[in-house]
Amino acid sequence: FIIHHPMAAARASVTLSVPSGRGTEAGQKPPAWALEDDFVPSVDSASISTRAGPDLVQAFLSGVCADRVGLHSSLESGFEIAVTIADPEAFKVLVTKIRSHFDELADASKLMVEKLKAQGHAEPASLMARIDLQEAARFAAVLNLLGVRHRIAMAQFEDDFHMKDERAKLESEVQEITQELNETISELRAEIADM
Repeated sequence: FIIHHPMAAARASVTLSVPSGRGTEAGQKPPAWALEDDFVPSVDSASISTRAGPDLVQAFLSGVCADRVGLHSSLESGFEIAVTIADPEAFKVLVTKIRSHFDELADASKLMVEKLKAQGHAEPASLMARIDLQEAARFAAVLNLLGVRHRIAMAQFEDDFHMKDERAKLESEVQEITQELNETISELRAEIADM
């Protein structure tokens, strides 16, 4: 369910990890998990102010969109760790942190859309706004899907038809949103040539 972007792998991330070793003092157990956050958005308000037209759209694609890909990857890998250690609190903390980064990216994207509109590039601005809406819908659907997957994993509902059906519906929804999102991104890439 991840949109692949060549720069996504090199980006900073939010990581849920299981520390190894002993506690910090004699007799203490090491923490069950730790959240490491080295995410820094690729595009900030200062860099937005210096860009125009096609360069601004390219910054949206290679910055905001690629950052979102990395955050989705962090969410998925963090989910797997949270299920493995059977700690729902770990996943809640991870989701809260990743949601805050998605909000940062949404704010940057809104600035970019407004700047493009002000420069007279209404069509790319409209496509970028649509991508933002699709990404928000995708993030919500992914969270719903991971919630169902978590309930299945924690309660061993593998044989429960209703849980399997709910999971299948959510997987289909995420795939559909992702396909629409990829199509809109392709439309935006085509718009760059016309700018």
